[in-house]
Amino acid sequence: MMARYEFSEESDREESPSAALPPDSSSDIDRPNGGDDKDMRMWTMLGRLGAPLGRILAPLIVWLIKKSQYPLVDRQEKKSLNFKIAVMIAVFCCIPLAFVFIGVVLLPAVMVANLVLVIMVAVKTSNGAPCEYPMTIRFTK
Repeated sequence: MMARYEFSEESDREESPSAALPPDSSSDIDRPNGGDDKDMRMWTMLGRLGAPLGRILAPLIVWLIKKSQYPLVDRQEKKSLNFKIAVMIAVFCCIPLAFVFIGVVLLPAVMVANLVLVIMVAVKTSNGAPCEYPMTIRFTK
């Protein structure tokens, strides 16, 4: 037998601690206007995982198309663009260093770190968790 409990709306509001708190405006996961959360996360993940194909173009295209519709895409694709620009600068610095054999070691390390971080952040974003790329220079605001 299942016990049946009935609560009035007033008692639910009084007992619920989240009802008294204002919505967290600093949250990285915003509800889109008229769309669903799954679609928003899919667009963000496409911008992240499309980067190996078009390095900066994939996050830029997703950001330009969906930034006004989804606040999460706006913020996350800016972070992705910043990271991709920082990686490209690191790669361009490694090329001349390859002549003194330092770049021969650094270039594969940068590329492996890029791949691992992109996959980690894409998985976190697809699960709805806020995420940041480490050691990223902010080029876009």
